[in-house]
This record gives sequence, structure tokens and C-alpha cells, in this order.
Amino acid sequence: MEKNIIEEFESDKGPYTPHPRRTKKLVGHKLVKEAFLDSYRSGKMHHAWLIHGPKGVGKATLAWQIAKFLLENQGPSNQKNKGLVSQRIEALSEPSIFLCRKQFDKSKKKFFQDISIDEVRKINHFFSLTNIASQWRIVIIDPIDDLSNSAANALLKVLEEPPKGGVFFLICNNKQNIVPTITSRCRLLGCSFLKQPEFEEVLLGLRHFDNEKDNLISLFSLTNGSISKAMDFIFNNGFTLFKRILEVINFNNEMNRKEIWYLLDQNNHLGAQKECHTFIKELILLALSRISKALVEKDIGKQMAEEKEIVELYNNYSEPYFPFAWLHSSLINDFEKAEKINLDPVTTILKAFLKIEKILLRFKVSNKKEA
Repeated sequence: MEKNIIEEFESDKGPYTPHPRRTKKLVGHKLVKEAFLDSYRSGKMHHAWLIHGPKGVGKATLAWQIAKFLLENQGPSNQKNKGLVSQRIEALSEPSIFLCRKQFDKSKKKFFQDISIDEVRKINHFFSLTNIASQWRIVIIDPIDDLSNSAANALLKVLEEPPKGGVFFLICNNKQNIVPTITSRCRLLGCSFLKQPEFEEVLLGLRHFDNEKDNLISLFSLTNGSISKAMDFIFNNGFTLFKRILEVINFNNEMNRKEIWYLLDQNNHLGAQKECHTFIKELILLALSRISKALVEKDIGKQMAEEKEIVELYNNYSEPYFPFAWLHSSLINDFEKAEKINLDPVTTILKAFLKIEKILLRFKVSNKKEA
């Protein structure tokens, strides 16, 4: 019970999986692990590592596994020592590790929007403490994408003059958004999406998926091998919602308003309203992206039946991918703007469907002669 209470207020933990520090095994990323080990064995290990890649593929797990490796292999190499290190790390009581992440705002009962400069300043205090039991002082920032501008500048100063034995693991979901001066001071470890056998191994190991093999293959296709996205699908009735979104998009003269309102009312069934609407927005973008890609590649082999119907219909038009690709890009901007001004998510999603309807109808009319 105590562990569940603690994890509820951890911003770097997914809602349906254990915290990465509790994961016993890292699946995949063999080349990335070897790249780090080569640096470690050389005796000239770099002090800062930027672990980047798609969300939900094991970047944080990699960072915590490396941290365990460093601490377990600095003293007596025996099972008891390793067990004690793991226990301390899982309890967040290991004095050689500092975890920097978004904190929970108890007054507003939600996480702060970013990692503040005060959190980064704690790193200097961490390095100032005496720890005769370890040669390493490890800092994990998860994710670095959440740093405020002032926090990023403060981190840069620490990276420029790292203390002896100081090692940084900066977890990053989008490397393009990171300040170049920070990136230039790090060794890069790029993690890619999991391969299908690896994806299945992780999901089956979590014991949350015991469905048919065909559904597991579809899940891999829909999520590109992201475990966090797969868990969203499993626990939020993702297959059903995705199919209904496709049915809404697949219209003749007008979208089915009743179906749209059914989707907007899902918070009554799936729990927290904000999380539900965020998931629906992600599914809308996913549908547009997959349809556009299938129309460009002229390959619908990996599409679901509902997607194939849309692809086959629009294949009759010239440049059939264009409206879906444009809508995908446009709605990303719309969703980001709505989030910044705290616009009602129901209104945001409704406007998204109306925009899809308007653009697709206009596209059909303008391409009527070519059809």
C-alpha cells in the first residue's frame, strides 16, 4: 500500500507500469548498452549521457539499470551487496543517486508544469554531500524535456564543471527540443522502438495482456512498439475507441454526430476526464497519420479493416494522402494551442472532428473530376 501511495505522486512513472527503478530486466537496446559498456571499460567514461528516443521504449529503465551497474560494481562483488544496492534504489534511499523530476503540487493536486530551477539547484547540494561509500554520484533527470528555461541554464553550468565521480543521465523524449549547448556536452545514447518479439516479451512479462495473438500484432502496429502507448490501449479500451474514430472519419456527406458525442462522453467510463480526452486526441492523430502513410506507400497490409475501407475509398482521388497529412499537422498545432490557453477539451475535440469533416468534404468536391 505504501509503495502505491508513493508511486501515485511520481511524475516519471507511467500509470499502468511499475516505476523504471523497479524494473528487473531491460528488454532490447543491445547496441546502446554495449556503447555505454565500451566507454566504461575504457576507463574514460563520459560524465553526461543523453538517453533519447520515443516515449515508452525503456529509456528510463536503461538509465536506472546503468546506475545499478555502476554502484554494484564499485565494491565487493557479491550477491548481498547487489541486493542491498537494489533495495536502496527501489526505496529511493540510495545516497549516491539524485532523481530530478517534476514535483507534485499538493495545493492544486497536480504536478507542476515543468522541472523548476530550484530542483536543478538541488544537484549542487547533492554533490556537496560527503559519501565515502561510493566513488559515483549519479544524477537522473526524467525527462529533460520538462526543464524550464531557467532550469536548463542552471543545468548547463553544472554540466560544464562536473565534480569528480559525477555522472548525469538525461532522459529525453524529443532531442530536437533540447538546448544545443546541453546536447553538445553529452554522449548520445539513441533508443529506438522495440522489435515485435521484444515488445511481446515486455507486455507478457507485465501480465496485463493475455488476448489473442492477432490483437497483440495489431497492438504492436498501432503503437510502433511503445510499451506506454500499448498500456494506454489496453486499459482505456483503445481498440474500440480507435475503430469508432475511424468510423466517424469514414463518412459520405456528414459525420455521425451521435458517434462524436459518444466519444466525448468516454470520461464517464474510463476515469479521469483530462486523461481520457488526451487519449482520444492521440487516437485522432494516430488515425490521420496511419491513413496518410498508407496512401503514400500504397500499402494497406498492416492496416485494420476500418482503416482499409478509408484507404480504398480515397485511393480513387489524386494525391489522396494530402488532406490527411495536412489535417494531422494542423491538429497538432490546434491541440497545443488549446492546451496553452486551457481550452475545454470537449470543445477542442469537437472542433477537430468538424475540421476533419470540412477539409475532407472540400477535398472530395475539388477532386470530383479526377475521381
